[in-house]
Amino acid sequence: MPWYSWPDGITTTELVTAAWLDGVSNSFAYLEEVAYAEGSTTTIAVTGTAFVDIVTTTSITYENVPHLIFFNHFARVVVGASGACNLHLRDVTTDLGYVWRGLANEIQGNIMACVRFTPSAGTHTFKFSAQNAASQTTNFFSGPGGAGNPFPTSMRIMREPV
Repeated sequence: MPWYSWPDGITTTELVTAAWLDGVSNSFAYLEEVAYAEGSTTTIAVTGTAFVDIVTTTSITYENVPHLIFFNHFARVVVGASGACNLHLRDVTTDLGYVWRGLANEIQGNIMACVRFTPSAGTHTFKFSAQNAASQTTNFFSGPGGAGNPFPTSMRIMREPV
C-alpha cells in the first residue's frame, strides 16, 4: 500500500470520510519498529581479524519490502595500530557490506549509520559486527547510560512506508 498523503484542497469545514481516516491510520502503522536491540554496556574488544558482534537483533520474520536499519554508537572507538577496522551489517554469517571504516591509530567519536535495504521474505537475524583488517585490538567503548555515562550501542529496524 502506498504512503497515504493529505488530500489537496481539504478544508476545516469538510467532512473527513472513514475511508480517508483508514488510509492515514494504515500509513502510520508502517512506522512501527520491527526490531530494537542494545549492545553491551561495557567495552567490546575486537581482537585479531575475526568478526566480533557489537549488537544483534533477535530472529524475526520480515516481508520483502524496504526497511531501514539504524546503528548508533555513542561512545568512542579506538582503532588498533596495524590497520583499519570495519563495521559490517550481517545476517547471521552473511556479510551485507560495511557502513563505517576506522583507520589505524584513529580515535572516533559517535558513529551513526542508516542503511536502506529490502530483505528477502523470511526469518533473519541482523547484526552489526566489527572486523580488523590486521591482527590488532580495536576497542568499542560503551556504557549503561545515566549521569556521566554514554548510552549503550543500539540498532533499530523499521519498515519503510511503501
